[in-house]
Amino acid sequence: MIFRHLSYLLLMVFLSASAGQAAYFTDGRDREAIPELRERVAGDPSGASDLDRAILRAANRVGWVQWNKCRHGGNGVLVRIDGRDAVLTSAHQVFNARGRGDLINCQGQGAAVARFYPNASYIDLGRTFRNRALEARFSVGLRAELDASGANKSGFFGVADDFLVMFLETDISDDTAPDGQIRGAVPFADLVTGHGFDGLILGFDPRFDKAHGGQAMSYQSCLFSVLTPLRLDHTCDATKGSSSSLLAVFQEGELRLRALNTAVRLPVGTTARPDALPTNWNIGTPIEVMLRHWHFRGLTVD
Repeated sequence: MIFRHLSYLLLMVFLSASAGQAAYFTDGRDREAIPELRERVAGDPSGASDLDRAILRAANRVGWVQWNKCRHGGNGVLVRIDGRDAVLTSAHQVFNARGRGDLINCQGQGAAVARFYPNASYIDLGRTFRNRALEARFSVGLRAELDASGANKSGFFGVADDFLVMFLETDISDDTAPDGQIRGAVPFADLVTGHGFDGLILGFDPRFDKAHGGQAMSYQSCLFSVLTPLRLDHTCDATKGSSSSLLAVFQEGELRLRALNTAVRLPVGTTARPDALPTNWNIGTPIEVMLRHWHFRGLTVD
């Protein structure tokens, strides 16, 4: 069932299409830089928690998607779909909600081809970018069959349809990442639901970059609520440009994909302490809608 309530859509603003939107919560939780965590763990391995190590493993599986012909990019999560490496990103990075033929960031088939930078978490303009430049520039080709792929939806979409699968032209999940670990792919989470359970966001956010003097992938612990299979609400800090960030839960020693970061609700420039109900929380597209669609199409996930 596709979520179509107009009153809800008027409250929701897609991140890539809404200049100036900001939803940072004054709840005592702040984003932190992945490069700083990586340096901290390397300097004191015995002091690293299991969650610290899981964050760094996940950072090797979250990268940057760049549509070169479209002069646009966004976060992307490396997953395994139908036995192939694929990057999961937000459909609104390319299309607006009025239909698949209405491109907001691309022209024609430019939307079907992109580059994926899996080592983007090693970029940190404020500190170590120069030393990591060659590693960070490594990229692989991506292709989305936008017209006929069973992995993607078509037609009008809202939050529950805001996902786009782009298959890699060459698998990289078995490759070695710059930190020496096998890269792997982000697994899909067990479907924890309810109000106010622990979650985490991981990806690029422009407001964090600006505040810290340079671009760096960041992460933050926050709260999730899943009260309907069509939407995940969360208190993770997010601004325009953080679309498609990984929204994960910590299960069995690893971070697993629970949703993609999709939208904010708060007015322009607003910060607020999240209240007991997720009325003013940010929004993610949960994996329930993706898994159901792929199962219907006969596709499997790892």
